[in-house]
Amino acid sequence: MKRCPKCKMVHSDADYFCRRCNVDLATGEPAPLRAIRKKSGEEVLRERIRNSGNLVKRPLAFLNKTAAKILAKFPAPKLEPKESEQVNALIYCMSCGGEMKPAAVPYYAGWMIYPFLALAAILFGLSFIFRALIIPGILSVAAFVVYLRLREELWLCGECGSYHKRRKKKPKPAGQGTEIRPA
Repeated sequence: MKRCPKCKMVHSDADYFCRRCNVDLATGEPAPLRAIRKKSGEEVLRERIRNSGNLVKRPLAFLNKTAAKILAKFPAPKLEPKESEQVNALIYCMSCGGEMKPAAVPYYAGWMIYPFLALAAILFGLSFIFRALIIPGILSVAAFVVYLRLREELWLCGECGSYHKRRKKKPKPAGQGTEIRPA
């Protein structure tokens, strides 16, 4: 235990300066004041830019907390798959042995389908002059939506990037397995 030479307050051995009168406990001299340095304009600007992300982070954090509180009030159903279903669900890559995950990849690249949208915009613009052009404009938007939603179901390896087409399980016909007998 250390005793302050000025105010006689008792401190632990881990303290070096008095908490009450701010003097060095070993020598009794006043503690050195930290030099207060003015920041340059460039440093202030850098700090403002660094802290500008907080303007977005704070409201998002608030929304995240409130959404978590609201969702915590509604219990989620606890559905755990059986062990055999988990083992059957795992598919491994034949090339590298990595785990394959299901993925949906679009059939057509964006550069192939976005011209439909551009064409629709042009046709809608010209439909103010020629009213009949609104019909091909609507068809162009419909084609864009159809081609955008076309996807191929694949198994994609996360390690080597290889892929294989997924086969969908065929449902059993309705009449198989259950017989309905007249009474």
